Amino acid sequence: MTVSTPQSFILKSDMVRFTITNYGARLINAGIPGVDGKEVDVLQGYDTLDEYVRFNNFYGTVCGRVANRIAGARFTLDGKTYTLNQNVPGATLHGGPGGFHTKMWTVLEHTSDTVILEYVSPDGEEGYPGKVTARVTYSLEGPQSLRLTLEAASDQACPVNLAHLPFFNLAGHDAGHLRHHFFKVNADYYYPMDEFFTIDNDKNHVNDTVFDLRNYRKIFPYLSDDHPQIQLAGGYDHNFELHEYQKGNLREVASIWEETGGRMMKIHTTLPGIQFYTCNSAGNHPGKENSHYPKWGSFCLEPQFFPNSPNVPTFPDSIVRPGEPMKEIVIYEFDQRESLHEITSKK
Repeated sequence: MTVSTPQSFILKSDMVRFTITNYGARLINAGIPGVDGKEVDVLQGYDTLDEYVRFNNFYGTVCGRVANRIAGARFTLDGKTYTLNQNVPGATLHGGPGGFHTKMWTVLEHTSDTVILEYVSPDGEEGYPGKVTARVTYSLEGPQSLRLTLEAASDQACPVNLAHLPFFNLAGHDAGHLRHHFFKVNADYYYPMDEFFTIDNDKNHVNDTVFDLRNYRKIFPYLSDDHPQIQLAGGYDHNFELHEYQKGNLREVASIWEETGGRMMKIHTTLPGIQFYTCNSAGNHPGKENSHYPKWGSFCLEPQFFPNSPNVPTFPDSIVRPGEPMKEIVIYEFDQRESLHEITSKK
């Protein structure tokens, strides 16, 4: 059904509860129990659907056509240069000012464990070529997992990078800073950014840096580190090159554990990169239940094709062509653990 107003849909198991809206294909609530059995909402956002429309930001949305930044707000494909609608200095971000996060998606199906949403982007929208049909399927997988299937087809060659942007705090959306979170990201390399937060094919090894997250690390002390890239971003806001990428290869790429409530989240994906963002902008953002979210009060780990990939031929190919649709998967797997030792000793 096609609607002009936002609707919400609940998917729940005996353990977890998720709420999705068709506005921006967003995940807006995630009720996850801790080791004490108490369920809390671990997603930052707003109380009402109207607020998501009014504030028009990226909380929980699926960004497109191309998530993250394209340098110079332009790219060349098959010999033709396309100029995009620029919405940040030196780049276009998350599909442009009228990206998929601003769209009312069509609800194709809603059952007790699945929501399927679709948006048809017309030729030329935000400067991109071709008519692109994007589809997002949210589905429960097991007692504590949420699976996203991200699909796109186009009648012309076009870059497509659908990325999901939930803002998590595993202690609870209003729990404050990320002081008690431990992060693990399966990546040997990260990509340094320029002053416009764009990247090229230069990459740095994580060895002996604050970007080495190959083992669980409490990152809060490093959010004000003197590393030039941390100073530039005000925290983490970087793309990591994930291990074991092959097209269609679904594998675990990241894991987060929060020590006060014992909630744990693993991320699995078929995508080649992941953007790690620690919500570095100035705080006091209004949120759910009359809360105000501080700087460094949540995180995003966004599986994605690499930023600026339409301009960097050596990056994994994000071009969708007629008869060659895209299909990628992201899974959030939740669990409860009393201690970090309990996690690491089970290897």
